[in-house]
Amino acid sequence: AANWILSQEEIRITDGQLSWKDNLRQAPELVLSHVDAVLHNAGRRHQFALTATPPSTIAAPLDLRATFDHPYFSQRISDAARWTGTLYADLRDTDLAAWKTYIDFPFDLQQAKGSVRAWLAFDHARVADLTADVSLSDVAVQLRKDLAPLELTTANGRISVSEPLDAGPRNSALTFGTQGHAISLVDFSLQTRDGLVLPKTTLSERYVPAKKGVPEHTEVQAKLLDLQTLANFVGRLPLPADQLRLLNDFAPRGQLKNFSAQWQGTYPEIVSYKLKGDFLKLSMNAQAARSARPASGKLPAQAAVPAIPGFENLSGRIDANNQGGSFVLASDQLKLELPAYFADPDVAFDTFNMDAQWAFQKNDQLLLTVKNLNFAKQGLTASLSGTHLM
Repeated sequence: AANWILSQEEIRITDGQLSWKDNLRQAPELVLSHVDAVLHNAGRRHQFALTATPPSTIAAPLDLRATFDHPYFSQRISDAARWTGTLYADLRDTDLAAWKTYIDFPFDLQQAKGSVRAWLAFDHARVADLTADVSLSDVAVQLRKDLAPLELTTANGRISVSEPLDAGPRNSALTFGTQGHAISLVDFSLQTRDGLVLPKTTLSERYVPAKKGVPEHTEVQAKLLDLQTLANFVGRLPLPADQLRLLNDFAPRGQLKNFSAQWQGTYPEIVSYKLKGDFLKLSMNAQAARSARPASGKLPAQAAVPAIPGFENLSGRIDANNQGGSFVLASDQLKLELPAYFADPDVAFDTFNMDAQWAFQKNDQLLLTVKNLNFAKQGLTASLSGTHLM
């Protein structure tokens, strides 16, 4: 019957009623009223649209649309496991957890109420891309089995998650990282039941796993990001273990603006990196120096990294990579932590302004060029410029 339906040029239903009974799930019958639907079939392409009214306890009238293709020369064009296409859904005033009775979610959604407008791309029964505009309240969701549940009073904005189509097992679940992924938030905000608030944030992250001797690659971009707020949420987000370790080691606080970071390798075995953007009142733990390492066996070469000072209230901008870079600082009430350079590691300044660049030289030497440096410390002011080879 399904093959016959998908072979008709057009089928229309006006003000009908649809009953959905799923014996495999042993779910109660779902009745949709005031159903208006149209199905267009043209060769291997099929387009479907439906508006209907579900029970008021589940949702307001809904809008569903789909476009999908079946394979060439397919004898069973109704075999949904071989379809490729997109699905659009607009659900208003809905109880999302109630839909778990009838459909699978790629995460453990325990409760959520509100409105969702979503676009889903699928390939051979596998979710490849999910974008959703959400306005939700009373949310409880567990994004991965080993993570604590997120319990939210509100969640608003756009979230997108995608994975490569050609990797991993073909099923409907997102694996959140093991096969590579991209995640983005656009004007996304939320508040937890225990009082944590994420203000409107636009952020993206992309991860490509190691393959054929090429180290894994990670990219992060942020339009505006409060790092302390992010740190409060990381234990409940499906981040890879090396990214969690990086955040724990550096313990960054402050704000990033128009900032991008990318690196190759698994932290702390970073092979290369790039950083660019602005930062405001940034604070970070000091990090020990790391010597260069030549390539050996399956391990790629690793560039030397000088000791990184810890600091508090650092403001400015940076453009850097593993070969060198530049930075401009304009900071008030700056505190530096320099355990690798001074016996008394803590140095405080009333003001600290600096325009400098650095580059690695032969034998892991570091050439620092200070175009301008001026600071004030307990009534002492100084200004200098020059170069220093370390």
